Parts: sequence; C-alpha cells; structure tokens
Amino acid sequence: MQSAFFNRAFILFLAGCVLSLASAACFAQVDEDRVRAIQSAFLLQFSNYVTWPEASFSDEDAALVIGILGRDPFGSVLDNTARTFTSSKRRLEIRRYKNLDDLGQVHILFVSPFLEFDKKALAAAVGASPVLLVGNAPGFLESGSVNFILRDKKVRFDINRSKYQRAGLRVSAKLLSVANRVVE
Repeated sequence: MQSAFFNRAFILFLAGCVLSLASAACFAQVDEDRVRAIQSAFLLQFSNYVTWPEASFSDEDAALVIGILGRDPFGSVLDNTARTFTSSKRRLEIRRYKNLDDLGQVHILFVSPFLEFDKKALAAAVGASPVLLVGNAPGFLESGSVNFILRDKKVRFDINRSKYQRAGLRVSAKLLSVANRVVE
C-alpha cells in the first residue's frame, strides 16, 4: 500500500516538474515574442524620428523601405505591426535580403543577429548611402547607427551619432532623449 502511495506521489511530483518547466518555457517564449514586437515597433517608429535627404527617394510618393538583412528574427510580427502603423511621412515597405549582395534601395536596414558578416563588407555594401543601420548584437554599434539591447528586462537602444551623421541622416532630439546611450 505504501509503495502505491509513493508511486502516485512520485508521478504527481514528476507531473508538477514537467508543468513547471513547460510553464517556464511558455513565459520565455512570451518574453521573446514581446521583445520582437517591441523591436518591430521601434523599427517602424524610427521612420518618424529620422530625416533622410530628399535625394534618397525617387519622388515624394516613394515608400520608405525597411529591410531585414539575413535570417528574419521577427517572422510575421514586423509585417503585422507595419499593417497597423501610420508613418507621419511616407508609406512603409518591408523587404528582406538574404545577404549583402542582394541589397537594394533601403532606408532602415536591420542586420540580423544570426548573420555572420564582415564589418568592412557591410560598410562597403552600404557605402555613403543614407541608411539607418540597426542591429541587435554585442559590438554592432561599432558598425551601425542603432543597436537594440535588453536592460532591466526592457528593450532599449543605443545610438552611434557619428555613424548616422556620416550616412547623411538627421535624428530628432526626441529619439536621442529616449535612447539608453548616445555615443560619438
């Protein structure tokens, strides 16, 4: 009788452990989904706080292009967020590029953290084009204008002023004021 009791207790204990692990995995997934949604919203919002030279658009009706270079970490989140987003300046277009050779006209380029790239090759591919380079990897700020970070479980971003200025972009003081850090 005691053996049956211990067997049931052990099975209940194991079931509780499995449920705890599954619950933790679900919360981790929710956090990852939340981070992707927030980063997507930031990418779209950047279009309202960055000014591109007029020559970077073919005409006044041309779309502002947000590109994803490499494996897309956002999945459908960016597209779904873009459908409901209203830019104060231009309509937005989302494009995906597998590698640097595929790059076309782009105004905001998110460089996937899954993409292994040579910083010099990225600089050469973008050249002096007015592109806001955005990343999500340690050390990316050396190559790009904006780097997403997690700080105190919140999505934040750092901005490299010299990089966006070199690209011929102007960034609103409002955006700079909400950045985690602005480096020169």
